[in-house]
Amino acid sequence: MKKYFRFIAFLIVLLSAGYIFLVHTVMPKYIRQSIPEAERIASSFINGSITLKDITWNGGLSAEVGQLEVKDAQGQKVAEIPRIIVHLRPWLALDKGARAVSRVELVRPQVYLSMDDKQQWNMAKLLKPSDSDETPFYGLLEISNGVMHVAMPQGQWDIPVSGTVNGGANPKFALGLRLGSGVDTLAVGGLVTTKGEGRIELKSDKLALAPYAALAKHYAGVEELKGDLSKLALIYVNEKGKQRYSGEVNLAGLEGKMQLGDAKHSLKLDGQVRAHDSYLNISSLEAVVDGQKLALEGEADLRDTDAPSAKGVLTADKLAYEGYKLEKLRLPFRGDKKEIILENVAAAYGGGAIKGNATYSLEEKVLTGDLELKDVTHVTPDRPKDDVHINAKLALLAKVLEDKLQLHAATEVMELEWRGLKINRMNMDGAVDKNGLAIDHFSAFAGERGVLLATGNVNKAGELHIEGRMTDFPINPVLAAAGKEGSGLCSTGFAVGGKLTAPEFAGVLQLTQAEFMEQKIKEAHGFVALKDNQLTIKNFRANMEQGHHIVSGLVDLRGEEPYVDLSLETYGVHIEPIMALILGKKDVPVTGNLDNIMQVRGTTSQPYVYGEVHASDGSAMEQLYNSVDGRYLYDKGTLELEDFLIKAFYADVKLDGTMADDGRLNFDMVAKNVDLAHLPIKDETIDLGGKVNAKGHIGGRITAPTFRGDVDSDKVLINGEALTELSGTVDGRGLPYNMFKVSFKQPYKHDPSNYGLYTADVNLNLQEKYMQGKVQMLWGDIGGLLRMARMDYDINGQMQGLLDFCPQGKGSGLNISITADDVKIHELNYSHMELKGNIKKTLLTLDEVKLQEQDGITDRGLITAGGQIELKEQGFNLSMQAFKANPAIVTAVMKDPPEIKGEMDMQVQLAGTVAKPSGKGSLEIINGSVAGVGVDKLNAELALKNDTIKLEYLVASKDAYSVKASGDIPLDVFRSKEQRRNPRSQMNIIMDLNEARLGILPALSKMVEWGVGETNGAVRLAGTLEEPLLYGSLKIVDGAVKIKDLDTALEAINLDVDFQGNTVLLRNVSTKLGKGTLSAEGSYALQTTEKDAYKLHIKADNAELASQIFTGRINSEIEIVPQKYRDRKKAKGNVPPPVEYRPLIKGQLKLDDVVVNMPTVPEMGEGESNFGLDMKVELGKKIHLYNSYLYDIWLNGGIHIKGSTLFPIVDGTIKADKGTISYLRTDFKLQKAGLVWVEPGTFLPNVNLESTARFSRYRIYMKVNGPVEKMDLVLTSDPPLERNTIVRMLTLQRDTAGSNEVTSEDMNNLMTVGLQMTVLGDVETWIKQTLGLDQFRIYTGKVRSGIGFESAKDRSQDLTTDERNQYNVLVSKYLNNNFMFGYTTSFDALDRSIFGQYDISRHMNITYSRSYDMNDKTDNWYGLEYKITF
Repeated sequence: MKKYFRFIAFLIVLLSAGYIFLVHTVMPKYIRQSIPEAERIASSFINGSITLKDITWNGGLSAEVGQLEVKDAQGQKVAEIPRIIVHLRPWLALDKGARAVSRVELVRPQVYLSMDDKQQWNMAKLLKPSDSDETPFYGLLEISNGVMHVAMPQGQWDIPVSGTVNGGANPKFALGLRLGSGVDTLAVGGLVTTKGEGRIELKSDKLALAPYAALAKHYAGVEELKGDLSKLALIYVNEKGKQRYSGEVNLAGLEGKMQLGDAKHSLKLDGQVRAHDSYLNISSLEAVVDGQKLALEGEADLRDTDAPSAKGVLTADKLAYEGYKLEKLRLPFRGDKKEIILENVAAAYGGGAIKGNATYSLEEKVLTGDLELKDVTHVTPDRPKDDVHINAKLALLAKVLEDKLQLHAATEVMELEWRGLKINRMNMDGAVDKNGLAIDHFSAFAGERGVLLATGNVNKAGELHIEGRMTDFPINPVLAAAGKEGSGLCSTGFAVGGKLTAPEFAGVLQLTQAEFMEQKIKEAHGFVALKDNQLTIKNFRANMEQGHHIVSGLVDLRGEEPYVDLSLETYGVHIEPIMALILGKKDVPVTGNLDNIMQVRGTTSQPYVYGEVHASDGSAMEQLYNSVDGRYLYDKGTLELEDFLIKAFYADVKLDGTMADDGRLNFDMVAKNVDLAHLPIKDETIDLGGKVNAKGHIGGRITAPTFRGDVDSDKVLINGEALTELSGTVDGRGLPYNMFKVSFKQPYKHDPSNYGLYTADVNLNLQEKYMQGKVQMLWGDIGGLLRMARMDYDINGQMQGLLDFCPQGKGSGLNISITADDVKIHELNYSHMELKGNIKKTLLTLDEVKLQEQDGITDRGLITAGGQIELKEQGFNLSMQAFKANPAIVTAVMKDPPEIKGEMDMQVQLAGTVAKPSGKGSLEIINGSVAGVGVDKLNAELALKNDTIKLEYLVASKDAYSVKASGDIPLDVFRSKEQRRNPRSQMNIIMDLNEARLGILPALSKMVEWGVGETNGAVRLAGTLEEPLLYGSLKIVDGAVKIKDLDTALEAINLDVDFQGNTVLLRNVSTKLGKGTLSAEGSYALQTTEKDAYKLHIKADNAELASQIFTGRINSEIEIVPQKYRDRKKAKGNVPPPVEYRPLIKGQLKLDDVVVNMPTVPEMGEGESNFGLDMKVELGKKIHLYNSYLYDIWLNGGIHIKGSTLFPIVDGTIKADKGTISYLRTDFKLQKAGLVWVEPGTFLPNVNLESTARFSRYRIYMKVNGPVEKMDLVLTSDPPLERNTIVRMLTLQRDTAGSNEVTSEDMNNLMTVGLQMTVLGDVETWIKQTLGLDQFRIYTGKVRSGIGFESAKDRSQDLTTDERNQYNVLVSKYLNNNFMFGYTTSFDALDRSIFGQYDISRHMNITYSRSYDMNDKTDNWYGLEYKITF
């Protein structure tokens, strides 16, 4: 600019000098002669030329210069001024010549600024350099209507220029210029020197930037620039070599587009920038990138140009770029001339957080940083399996050198997971230069011990030169990227070459712990190479869990689709995973072992496959097979099977033929011995058996196969019923024609020599969906057919008839005509049955259904029915009549029907639908009985309407007694709660019992033998079947009932009961048992678990009971009340179990004069009833435990039972005073015996028993210990014998020590033992109870007394044959507590004995015995016995 001012000033001085010269010295005629000289002088200041067209002087103080042109050294026009007016003040030249020019007007000046392709301006070298600081111009320069023409490679702009430059303060010039026009005007003011020092002010209300969009695109990469700079106010000060600036500018809607990578992004800026003394402040600059907002705040200190600094923060709530979505971005930064620092950078990404720091050294050109990723997941929306999960801390180092960029990255902590691959550490050293990427070191560590190491480079041409090794590296992601699921570990040394577009690879791979395509591979290894897009595989062996595969061959990837030439050999592999792969599902119905050799050639869309297969020891569709062998060929979509032989345990099948690509089948099939029992029929109602043969042709298509051939079988079983001599043909040609012709026999189950005959000739038209033809039967077994259908009805007979399907073509229905003779229905005999009807579409019409009890008699014993049933809509209109028929037919189909006798007349009408039935009926039975309760007459009338059975009346009468009932029963009560139409439905049946009697009880319960007595009252039955309610009352006065298995009758029964809905109130219940009574009172609820559910009091006062097992007298006071307890079965975790209620049975029970005859130990299961217990049981006097062949024991003591029936706790002891135990026909006298309850939780006690017996010369000791269910019996003797010897001796009743021989006498004794333990035992028990004896026993051998000892001589004597075959009887009884008297005799009364025993104490007694033989010879025995317990 200084040069320009000098040029202009010189020009002005020149003109002024000329003016003075011309005016005062030279004549005007010489003015034109000065023009060349002026041009020469002016041109001396520039590298170019200046030309003037003319100079006009009017003789005044001004002159005009016309058409001034300035050209550069290349002759290009730089400026032109059509008119210049110079105003002079000559008097000022006295001070300084240059001051004579007071004002210069430049009218319409044109300035041409241009830039060439080398970024050089044409004005850069126009002015010649000068060392002078002064410009010879002190006037005012006025510019009007000027234009500055700017030409650049990016475009051309014409900028209007006007204003003034005042040189009055030279060397400082005052500027007052305006650039542009209209609202887009830039005002330039200030005071500056030619050296650029001073102050410049720039102002503009609005400055549009769109015209300069081309410059923004070229220099800033911003396209389509729009927007304005508004309220521009900038002051630039340059003083003493220091510059500073202040001011502000608003960025108003600056918009544009920037290219980043392959995509363009929109950019918009709004905000304000302020500066004060070279200190910049940005407080609210908002940037919108692709609609995403970023905010910049910061400040820059430029006051010291040698040490500038800046700081700020860039923030964004959300920022997304190419699938990466950051949230809550905060990027603080600061910097100076040496470095730029990013500190505590933070952002949220992928559900996690990213934090980082970085420093870039401007001097060393080195970037260092660290990055932390916590719980970050990079999501790929279209491939969710490719999501990457990262937790990592990374250290980064990048250094910019002259020719390359060095990169170093290392992970301090890393958890990277992608498709199941877990990388726990990764490092890389390398560099990027003009040649490409060089990898000095790359390492990755995955899984437990996976390592990947690599070095090499990738040049700019995409050529690969990478070597490395891999150890136990997971292959999951590689398979996943190829669209396959799998896993495994790979180890290899590798070299990768070729290009990125066609990589080359070679190496020996080893796989371990692999699973691919659902095939588990223990280990695999082989050579794999990839070159020129051809994959070569050599002897790649995969060892499976069983067996192995070997693959070799080539896969050519160069064409549009891969071409393969592979061989696959399979040996001893499980077939299940292979079939799962082929069928595409896990649960496949095929098992076995597979050998296969297969060759595959061709493209993947048109392969040629040939192979031979052998499968063994497996199953298909749950059918076992021994082997499957055959050859197969697949070519051009056709599968061919040759000699495909299937040998199974249940059939042999051979297939030959083809299946085309369109599914057409052409197979010949031969099947032998097909076992129907193993067909995969899932219908549980059908159980097939027998073997069938078939031979024929399979055609059609795979979606609609056809079969033509023959079938035959010697015997077929359907649900256990046999069909024999089955033969037929099947001609299934397709949908309209499927002909079946078959015949078979039905042998009678109880008479196989006789049989029924069946023939069928039918066609199944699947296209029009109907069947036409006939099924004929002759002498068919009704019972057998029902059993085939698994209909458990007791109906038998022989029938004949015809089923005629669609006799007049489609839609003509099914005609049924069946007759049967000698029909038996649940012990009911009918001489004849007849059924005629038809089915058309869904309507079943029963023209005639008849059951006749006797041939030729039609006025009685006849049941008829008829009507229609709509099968689809479940509608019906039926009628049924019975004429003096056996009423048992009503309950004949029940599994356990009550006995009904008499003569019955019945009329029933039913109509409507299953969902909405209606009907009515009447019933009369005369001179009959129901469940053993005789009735003279029973009449009932019912109606069915509105989903309710209305019992109009029911009267059952016998003699003068009768029971009456009437009311309503909604059908809802027979439905589940979920299916009920009205949840509030209840029964309402009123029973009048005023004329009833207790004689009805045997009909109600099998436990009642008979009942006598009248009843009074009425009871209304309400509620539902699962929750019944009773209302009313019932009274019985002086009744009597006999319970089965109880010898004592319940007499003088008095009952007063009120029914109050869910509560039964026992006001008075009492009865007489023998000489005592039993009474009860209280209440209980029919169904509830509440605490007030029951409160009963039961009392027995000398109640006498007699039965086969128990006879005795009972006194008791028992209460049944609710008991609160915690149900530990419902406990969950540490929460206390919930509180529940159960019945508590508490009180006292005393037994006196009791005889218990229990042949064996009772089985006492745990049971499910839960009752609380608090019972004291006391054994009073004369508690006798007796069984003729087991024991004869007197008991005393007592127990206290607590806890519950599920977990009883028994405290107390029961002991035996005296008695005997019979073991192997030998009486053992008790020495000590007791029952004690050791373990809680059971009612069964532990037994502790010691007893002795004399046999021959031995004293036998028997001890029993342990729980009742696991008692341990120990036998010893004196003199000592082994246990087996003692058992044999007692069993055979002779001294067998030292002998193993079994004699005929021994066999007789064995038979006697068995007889006594079966028949005689029960006889002895009955006689003993009937006569009130303490002992009654039948035995063999010599007559023996009941005393505890006999002479050794007598015991050691051998028995004669007569004595061994002699049977004897022994009776005894205690006359008081101490004295026992007894008698024994042989059955022929020839030998007999009387004996007595007096018990002095528990340990001592005196005995006496006197025996008589056939000669009345007597033997007397006296003795004193003392028992000592050791």
